[in-house]
Amino acid sequence: MQYQRAGWLPAPARRDKLITSYFEEPMNSALIALLGLSAFALAYRFYSKFIAHQVYGIEEELVTPAYTLRDDKDYLPTNPHVLFGHHYASIA
Repeated sequence: MQYQRAGWLPAPARRDKLITSYFEEPMNSALIALLGLSAFALAYRFYSKFIAHQVYGIEEELVTPAYTLRDDKDYLPTNPHVLFGHHYASIA
């Protein structure tokens, strides 16, 4: 099958001289990244709650040993951000 000449198209499409080359545009990588990050955000929001409650059986009203066994030496409640920093500092 012979393609029609594209004399009426703009210069980049006339260079290829095929109508089909004018309509084949690559997908933007920023769009792919945005779709991937959106999928991760939705999975974090909804699927993580399902895993926490249905699989692991985590109950939010349970009290941690830092509160039940508090002795201000070994068991001491602390700020989650400080605890997060200490956790990763001990790994490194």
